[in-house]
Amino acid sequence: MNPPPFSVILNPTAGARRGERFLEKVRALVQNRGGVLRVTEWAGHATALARKDQQAGITLVFAGGGDDTVREVIHGIFGSDCRLGILPLGTFNNLASSLLLPHHPLEALLGALNGQDEHIDLGQVDDGPIFTESVGVGIDSEAWSLAPEQEPVGIWRWLTGIRLGLTTLSTFNPQQIRITVDGQPIVSQLMQVTV
Repeated sequence: MNPPPFSVILNPTAGARRGERFLEKVRALVQNRGGVLRVTEWAGHATALARKDQQAGITLVFAGGGDDTVREVIHGIFGSDCRLGILPLGTFNNLASSLLLPHHPLEALLGALNGQDEHIDLGQVDDGPIFTESVGVGIDSEAWSLAPEQEPVGIWRWLTGIRLGLTTLSTFNPQQIRITVDGQPIVSQLMQVTV
């Protein structure tokens, strides 16, 4: 039996529950196109579901959620020939926006099913997690280290980021940072390094 042509891993809590609001519309479209829909139930679940789909022979896995859901799905398919699709259902959708994907999740799904593949760069620092957008050290990572364990949702996430940034800016001192670029070490006192 052949695996479905694609799967959608949807996070219903993404984007202040935007994922939940689109669930039935996504389900109908996925079923109509012969795909399979999986709904996450806990943090990290998208990674396990994506890995399972990839191991079952599914060659296109969509992350239906925000940037965190996309990251989880990437971790599940990384190192395989499985392709990634994105249904922007999160608060910010930074990666989807930077790739100029449609903001409406159903348009993004149809566009990906009917469109051309695009390659994106992934990054990794040492043996750390894979990143898609950027990685930084300095003031921004210091600010986010102060974030509450229960992450705020919607506009509160944005406002929390501003508050943490302003708080950290008033107390942060430049740090000595050593980076290596093209084999050449650079050591300097910096507020921030972002790749």
